[in-house]
Amino acid sequence: MRAVSTAKLTRGGGVIRYHRGMAHAPSDTPSNIVVPKQFAHLHQHTAYSLLDGAARIKDLISWVKEVTPDNPTLAMTDHGNMHGAVEFYKIATAAGVKPILGFEAYVTAGSRHDRKKPSSKLDGGYFHLTLLAKNFVGYQNLCKLNSRAWLEGFYMKPRVDHELLREYSEGVIALSGCLGAQIPRTLLDAGERRANRRCGSTWISSGTTFLSVAE
Repeated sequence: MRAVSTAKLTRGGGVIRYHRGMAHAPSDTPSNIVVPKQFAHLHQHTAYSLLDGAARIKDLISWVKEVTPDNPTLAMTDHGNMHGAVEFYKIATAAGVKPILGFEAYVTAGSRHDRKKPSSKLDGGYFHLTLLAKNFVGYQNLCKLNSRAWLEGFYMKPRVDHELLREYSEGVIALSGCLGAQIPRTLLDAGERRANRRCGSTWISSGTTFLSVAE
């Protein structure tokens, strides 16, 4: 886990660089990079991500306290579910770690009610989108969003669509996600122009959508 490559989080033209597994930036960090005084994982899977995550919550919390002893913070973003949210919150708060609740949603390009196999890489399948609760209202909205994904949008995965993302956007922070997310996939498969149009499509309230870049 500590060897994972550097990650960046960009907003409004600025760049914040998070050195994974490091509490402080190395000496060769460029002067134009804003380095936070502490580090926090904002995209973290646990054993609740079936066949994808193996980290046990207690072990994960202990590791976070070790690498970031000052004001340790951790987000939980399992694939398509929030099954471990209560356990994570209780263990983290008891250990003095600030918990950030969320999940990595499966977003369909069309309607969540559609049941069809992908006709192309950009149509009919699903994309990843990392969602975090900014406050209690955001947590409630994430619970509703995830519940409706299972009840209304399940096809291969529990999916949400842009309609639900807009309906439950209050108090929610969105990260553009990994290479399986809609913007990166559009950039890779359809080119920069179409990806720029996709970036201009706002699902979450203005000011709470971030572009994450991994290198």
